[in-house]
Amino acid sequence: EDLIEKFTITIHRLFWIVMLVFVKCIDEKTSQVKLLEERISNLYFKTYHQFIEHEKALDALRNEVHNLTTAINSTSKNISCRDWLHKHFSKFVQTMGEGVHNPVVDKLYEKHLNEEEVNNISSKRTSQEKNRELLRCMLDKGEDACRMFLRLFCSKDPFNEITRKIQTEVNLEHPTEEMDYQESRESREFSVMC
Repeated sequence: EDLIEKFTITIHRLFWIVMLVFVKCIDEKTSQVKLLEERISNLYFKTYHQFIEHEKALDALRNEVHNLTTAINSTSKNISCRDWLHKHFSKFVQTMGEGVHNPVVDKLYEKHLNEEEVNNISSKRTSQEKNRELLRCMLDKGEDACRMFLRLFCSKDPFNEITRKIQTEVNLEHPTEEMDYQESRESREFSVMC
């Protein structure tokens, strides 16, 4: 609405500037001036109405995109994290680089991976082999481990195309920051109990 108002005011001012120039140049309104004024006025209102029509069409398209996105998200977020990870296994193996892999493994070591599994993953020579072993471990650990892996992956590589797919197709419940906060709170409560 603000853009429409600014556009309207600008066109309106332009119209009156043009009018003042013509009035200063010619004191008497000739038939040519009247015809020119009428054309400018018609052009002004025609352009304004076209602008309004385009804005209405654009709003309708925005609403349609929003409704489709909502429908897609509500139907597709019923897939489990484990199933989704299994379905996209090869994409993860190929695209997850060392800069994402290492922090994800470090974070998973805190809760889901034991030292032997971490050493087994680290012993692999190529990043694809390391990714393959990490994903196998996550799939074997079950839904919670897969969910945490997907959350960590999204937080460590937010601009990856897989991250966008995860966010639209999988229900991850809590963002990673909330998860980290809950884990640290739980560990503090545990240490107080001991």
